[in-house]
Amino acid sequence: MPSDALSRDAAQMAAYAGTPLGNHHFCPMDKIDGLSAEKVRAFHKEFFVGPNSYISAAGIEHDHFVRLVKEKFGELPAAKQGQDRNAIRATRRPSTYTGGLTSTKRKLKEPFVKLALSFEVGGWVQENQDFLAKCVLIQLLGGGSSFSAGGPGKGMYTRLYTQCLNQYSFMESMEAFVSFNEQRGILGIDAAVPPEYLGHSVRIIVDQLVKLAVEPVTREELDRARNMCKSTLLMSLESRVIVCEDIVRQYAAYGHVKTPSDVCNQIDKITADDLMRVARALVQQQPSVGCVGHDLSSLPAYADIVSFVKMYVDSASQLAAKNKN
Repeated sequence: MPSDALSRDAAQMAAYAGTPLGNHHFCPMDKIDGLSAEKVRAFHKEFFVGPNSYISAAGIEHDHFVRLVKEKFGELPAAKQGQDRNAIRATRRPSTYTGGLTSTKRKLKEPFVKLALSFEVGGWVQENQDFLAKCVLIQLLGGGSSFSAGGPGKGMYTRLYTQCLNQYSFMESMEAFVSFNEQRGILGIDAAVPPEYLGHSVRIIVDQLVKLAVEPVTREELDRARNMCKSTLLMSLESRVIVCEDIVRQYAAYGHVKTPSDVCNQIDKITADDLMRVARALVQQQPSVGCVGHDLSSLPAYADIVSFVKMYVDSASQLAAKNKN
């Protein structure tokens, strides 16, 4: 499995420990034998029902699409008596953000340890400017591998490249990530480092996130991040598969679908103050840490990470206030 998937999955498990979003995204090896045809059929029977379904299409004439839906999905079973879409959704057990640390000792494909540190940011249903501000934050941080072939446009001017990957020789990769679910989600930074640099990497990640909370981004950085956000959106919508998924996600979350131009106009309205407000709310929470690798002996204890984050936030805020005055 990709190492990034393992560390980010561990971070989400730490973020929502003991609640549905704290479950594995991917079936653990020791659980596979517990699956059976009967369990799969029971799951399918409960959730693959008409009121729980969304069907979308792109690049097809509407009436023809309606005929196909009736032909292919007309036999989709109904839900239990009186159980509409809202009733089905109401049966879901809510997830609560806890913060925490999840670590797994295992050998990865690379000779590094994967570390993901994140905070809670809310989910898809937050249909407001702050949702897009979080997407712009991810573009601002950027990052990637220490080696990136190609010319301009590869994100080489993002903060994690200019302030981290280009400054610390031990960094194999460092990348911002966000995982949005319906109601909740996490935003953070994922890194691949030699095991002896785990403690140092925690400090570097926290430094990058706290900077966003106390220092306004420059106009140049803001414009670049907003343009990258719009570019990513528009290029992804060149795929009809992604267009179909986007229609369903928006309709399921909001009950309507925004046009790309509407979203781009909203992105253009995001300010440096919006990014600071989002980042400030971010770092006031308990961190969620996921770590996977063959040697975790240098990973700081969770209590030490929490104390360091709080100390760093307080000292950075005081310094920023002093400089402002």
